[in-house]
Order: sequence, then C-alpha cells, then structure tokens
Amino acid sequence: MKIMSYNILEGGNLSKGDRTDLLIDIIRTSAPDILGLNECRGFADDDEARLRLFERELGMTGLLNESASGNHIAILFRPDLPVVERSGKSISMYNGYARITLQTEIGSLAVVATHLHPFASVLRVGEAQIIAARAAAADSAIVMGDMNSVAPGDAEGLELADAPRTMTERMRGADGGIDTDVISVLLKRGYTDLGAKGSTPTYPTPLSREKSDPIVRLDYMLATALVAERCRDFQVVGGEPGLRASDHLPIVAEIDLPVVGQ
Repeated sequence: MKIMSYNILEGGNLSKGDRTDLLIDIIRTSAPDILGLNECRGFADDDEARLRLFERELGMTGLLNESASGNHIAILFRPDLPVVERSGKSISMYNGYARITLQTEIGSLAVVATHLHPFASVLRVGEAQIIAARAAAADSAIVMGDMNSVAPGDAEGLELADAPRTMTERMRGADGGIDTDVISVLLKRGYTDLGAKGSTPTYPTPLSREKSDPIVRLDYMLATALVAERCRDFQVVGGEPGLRASDHLPIVAEIDLPVVGQ
C-alpha cells in the first residue's frame, strides 16, 4: 500500500497561479493508493467540482472535510479499497481532519489526514490530541499532514535566524523555543515518525514567500507500531516539478499491508 500526503498551497490554482496539471502529474507519478491533501481551497465550491476533477484525473474516490478556515482537507483513495468508514470534522480545530477506515490483515486501520494550526503551538497540541483520539477508534492508525511543527530529533542545531518573522513566530512554542510538542504528543502515544531517519526538509520551496530553500520538515506521516514495522520505504518527493508545484514537497510511504475484502 502506498500512502501520500501533500499540501498543495491554496488549492493549486489561486495566487501562485494554476498548478493543477503539475500537481496531478506529481501525484499520478507516485501512484498512491491513499492520498491526503491539505489546503484544498475552492474544493467545496460548485458542488465540489474541483474535488471531482482530482478524482477523475487520478481515478480515485474522495472525501472532503470543509473547514471554516477555507483550507479544506481531502482524502482520496482507490475505489477498490475496502473502506468501511469515512468522516471529517473541523469543530475545535483550525483546519480539521478527514479520516477513512479500512480492513487489513492486522485489523482495522484508520488513515487520518490533518493540517494543524498554523499560528499557535498551544492550539496545535490540543489538535494533535484530538487527532490521536479520533485515530484510536481503529486497531491501528496512520496520521499524516502538515503539522506546522518540528520533530524533537530535528530541532537540535536547527537555525531559523535567517527566516522571516512570519515563519519563526508561528514555529515557536509557548516557551519561545522551537515547537516540538506537537510531534511529541504522537510519539508519546506510541506512534513512529516514518520520515525520521532521513529527516528531509519539506518546506519551504521557492514558491513560498517565506524563504527560497527548504529548511524544515513540517510534513509528517506517523504510524502505530504494527503499521510502522511494515513500512518498506519513505520518501520526500523532490525534483524541479515539486519545487514549482507548491510551497511544500509531498511525502510518500510504501507499507506492506494487504487489505481484506477486495
């Protein structure tokens, strides 16, 4: 099973130009079975016409969580996957989450896509606790998305002195240091950070107004123990197309996890 998470920046077609074809090509090349999308601005308009466009182009079925922030969250998945539950919420969260549950050979698996609060570390921590609770309804879980936070292992030696205040302020915790509490919430609940080994930065690309080179990892995929031990590969999808498509680079995990009921 291949799972992908991607912050597509303002729905892929607003202030930074229409990048729809480029985004779809990047996703299609990775060929995910399950895809989480952040910042799906405009996807709810015209009876979810833009969501339907991505579904058609990718051959997937989609679920959209509408958020008051306008940065909606979507999960798309192969229509032949045995998805037994789909849901989404934004109550008490800035952007909310979207969740699907499917049956696998290790039991039920919740896949939760989220995009945590961009401005306040304290609120991010609360949102991470909500996500952990929502994921706990299944036997195993994968949590993925733009966490707007840094993993504890990434913070040591991280220099943000040259970054603009818009970036440094939102990445600081309540104590003024770099916020690592959000990822810690999930690590302390038994999740494994699938991208920790390479710790490859995902944000920002030259498309961002904040800085021209990727310097931090904000996009994560975390999994409970039985899922994490089956992860065969994890990659940040870079290259020139990715640098032009969004201010974030997508992440992809390949997990040896056969599903039940296909």
